[in-house]
Amino acid sequence: MSGARVELRSVVRHFQAGGERVVALDGVDLTIGSGEAVAVVGASGSGKTSVLNLMGALDRPSSGEVLLDGVELGSLGADGRAGVRRRIGIVFQQFRLLGSLSALENVAAPLVPATPSREARQRASAALEEVGLGSRARSRPGELSGGQQQRVALARALVVRPVLLLADEPTGNLDPFTGRGVLELLLGARERHGATLVLVTHDALLASELDRVVRLHEGRVASDRGSISRRASPTGRRRPPGRD
Repeated sequence: MSGARVELRSVVRHFQAGGERVVALDGVDLTIGSGEAVAVVGASGSGKTSVLNLMGALDRPSSGEVLLDGVELGSLGADGRAGVRRRIGIVFQQFRLLGSLSALENVAAPLVPATPSREARQRASAALEEVGLGSRARSRPGELSGGQQQRVALARALVVRPVLLLADEPTGNLDPFTGRGVLELLLGARERHGATLVLVTHDALLASELDRVVRLHEGRVASDRGSISRRASPTGRRRPPGRD
């Protein structure tokens, strides 16, 4: 499976807040190639989450175009957008797990009702194994640590076999050691599944682990550059900018 190509063309997103017009994105042009791992960074209010919501077909631009593998998302009706979202895995900072469901049931939820229940449970079980939580399938979120809950959320994103994996501050609520583990799982999942990865973060060190760093400032792209990864290449040398 190959990852999705994502394009934002002259994207503007504004909304009303207390009678005032707020511009979240102001003419963003951005292309992310198939299989790339890109960090989107910037101060609070710079438009990072707005970009992620548009890429995930969770929101529509006020003007401009958002394309996924050449398909303009704004041209799609409700059913078409729902179909696109079934190809996208999203990991949220706040986990967004249902407390009344087990880890297995939370992971299987995106597959219901389109996938037969037996297949959904098998795929959910495999996704939990992938993130190292196969033994906690019956546990509910309240019985898991923050790091374990985030791994369940990652398994839920992977269970759809995504072509695009989006992560919104996935380590923001975790201690550095646990956050590092979640980052390694994201990068490993991207490599195994071939998905394009877009990660929003405030953490410059974490961002440096990805292929590219896109910096937003006041709703605009301030810089877009390759990143020197701190992960060693198979030969033991540091990877050059912009390379996997």
